[in-house]
Amino acid sequence: MEPCKHTTLTLVQADTKQRCRECHLVLSKEELGDSYCPECFEASDRRNYDFEEVDDGSEGKARYFCEDCGAEVG
Repeated sequence: MEPCKHTTLTLVQADTKQRCRECHLVLSKEELGDSYCPECFEASDRRNYDFEEVDDGSEGKARYFCEDCGAEVG
């Protein structure tokens, strides 16, 4: 079997992360949506909507997905 040359690549965008200011749980914007912090709710039965945006460490780094073999490249 010949190795894939990764000729058909798709750029993968990194998720923006949100950190709860109360318990410091980190979630992606997609996971959180417009909802409250699930950790704070479970611990204290309180709906906490106070989040801050955090750097996920991938700024400036391009990541690609190979359409042919499914590998993440870069």
